[in-house]
Amino acid sequence: MKNRFLILIISIIYPLVSSAQIFDDTQAPPGIKWEQISTKDFQLIFPHEFHKQASTLSHQLTRIIHRVGQDFKRKPRKISFILQTNTLDQNGYVQLAPRKSELYATPSGIASNQSWLDNLALHESRHVLQFDNLTGTFRAPLFEQLGLALYGLHLPSWYFEGDAVYTETVLSEGGRGRLPSWEMPIRTNILEGKKYSYEKYTLGSFKDIVPSYYTIGYFMATKMKNDFGEDIQQKMLTDIRNHLLRPYSFNKALKNTRI
Repeated sequence: MKNRFLILIISIIYPLVSSAQIFDDTQAPPGIKWEQISTKDFQLIFPHEFHKQASTLSHQLTRIIHRVGQDFKRKPRKISFILQTNTLDQNGYVQLAPRKSELYATPSGIASNQSWLDNLALHESRHVLQFDNLTGTFRAPLFEQLGLALYGLHLPSWYFEGDAVYTETVLSEGGRGRLPSWEMPIRTNILEGKKYSYEKYTLGSFKDIVPSYYTIGYFMATKMKNDFGEDIQQKMLTDIRNHLLRPYSFNKALKNTRI
């Protein structure tokens, strides 16, 4: 009976086919010679020919790790960052089983105001801290994934991404929050008197021009911090973690922590 229950749990949180996942699990070419830089706070894995850029990034990561969790009063737990250089994707992600963050070195084609990898490292490091605060004492990979899956039932995507964009903006001289093009869609809608619902702004539209949930999340995260203090995120995630199975946990956590 116990084995059947364990198999059921694994099947729920790790389906063989899932169109909702954005992770790219394709392997790098086998001929790549990998190197690493390891510190007490992180491990940076990269191709040999990327050594110069990786050395620069490692110095940035040392600074980032100590600053990204100031409002949480903690650092992220040690994690492996993997630099992927043989892809045209412009992305990055964090996962817990195995515990790693992959950074795609190809810069975005959209004009930016700071180094692509510096900005990406800031953004993904904030996600690491978010996940660490949510999973709490869960350490085994299976239980970390299970905990994160349960929290995913409560937390909207705009919350995770908006907080990460806010962090990349306030902890650097760049960040997407400082790009005029970043706020242009929502500013245009406001100036033209177009009022759209929460659902439309967070889920998108094929009919009207609305910003992505990254953009709306950034402005909502900024509003929350301005109104309720810099530590609002830490208080909310702690409240949600302490009430794992509570219905509408995100709404109730926001209400509890702003009182």
